[in-house]
Amino acid sequence: MIYIITPCTRPQNLSLMQPTIPNECEWIIVYDKSVENKLTISGAKILDSPYTGHFGNSNRNYALNNLDFKDSDWIYILDDDNIIHPDWYTSVKEVINGDYNMITWGQLNKDDSIRLEPTSSPAPDEIDTACYMVRGKIMKSLRYRLLYEADGIMAKECSCWGNLLMLDQYLCYYNYLHKENENG
Repeated sequence: MIYIITPCTRPQNLSLMQPTIPNECEWIIVYDKSVENKLTISGAKILDSPYTGHFGNSNRNYALNNLDFKDSDWIYILDDDNIIHPDWYTSVKEVINGDYNMITWGQLNKDDSIRLEPTSSPAPDEIDTACYMVRGKIMKSLRYRLLYEADGIMAKECSCWGNLLMLDQYLCYYNYLHKENENG
């Protein structure tokens, strides 16, 4: 099973995200403590986090601490200002049953220009949270630091477990819905 975890402070984006979530995946929405208008989203599991701030990392950790996932499951973080790339699930489903601990891919901007190249050596500032997913057995023992660079730090720590597969494809976006929320 692939768990897609979305820390949420922008519930207005969830209806735009929902059609991109593959039915074969388990979507977990983790509402930040600061969210007042929590929506019920069909097909998603809702967690109400007692935490706020820290770039969503407290809420990612809350989900990891409160989900009952198996060692063989996959954990993918999708922020609430993003959508699933249309080719993502088709590409990852071909390899998720392999003997991998981590799968990475490249990232596009909303206009389809390249933002981050695919990498087999994840590091802060070279990978984004949308560019990788990790086996449950690894995510049972690691947690996000409460820093802006936590996604890159987490990716680097996960890559140390070995058996990383880099897909030489661009299978995610960077802040695809971000402009939807800006005034002017």
